[in-house]
Amino acid sequence: MAGSFTKDVVASSLGAEWVGYLMALRNLAGVASGVLLGRWSDSVGRFPCYLLALSCEGVMAVAMVSGFWRTAPERQHAMLLVLATFQGIGNVGSYTLLRALMGDLFEGAEVGVAMSAMGLFASVASTVGFFVGPVLSVELKGLVLLGLWVSAFAAGMAALRPAAAARKRL
Repeated sequence: MAGSFTKDVVASSLGAEWVGYLMALRNLAGVASGVLLGRWSDSVGRFPCYLLALSCEGVMAVAMVSGFWRTAPERQHAMLLVLATFQGIGNVGSYTLLRALMGDLFEGAEVGVAMSAMGLFASVASTVGFFVGPVLSVELKGLVLLGLWVSAFAAGMAALRPAAAARKRL
């Protein structure tokens, strides 16, 4: 998604010279959110923080699908800066919290298997993305991303339901 955002959205809208600025902002937002979400997840739980990070990625997907980033030219810089920030928060937050969740959900050798499976799926998705990405429009990429986001969000909500039920019994 980062490559599509920078190539198809930023470079085509603002020019290639803005790509570096927006990617730097994305990475700074990611670093800050990684630290803040990590601390917050210790007090409120990992799932709510994970769902917040997924929601930031969802904002990015909806913006790409809807063409929302194609606002009036005088607001386009600000809009793309906000979207780059959401992308950084969502990407780093969801990835780091997912790794922490795996450590909480699995025990012993299962942790290694779960981490390996996550790495395998990320590698396969990245490889497929490099081949499929150039032939899809920005909107279609956003639809694929939105579908993945809805699936991940639904899986997170389904995982939250048993935990909430267990807390009510206590």
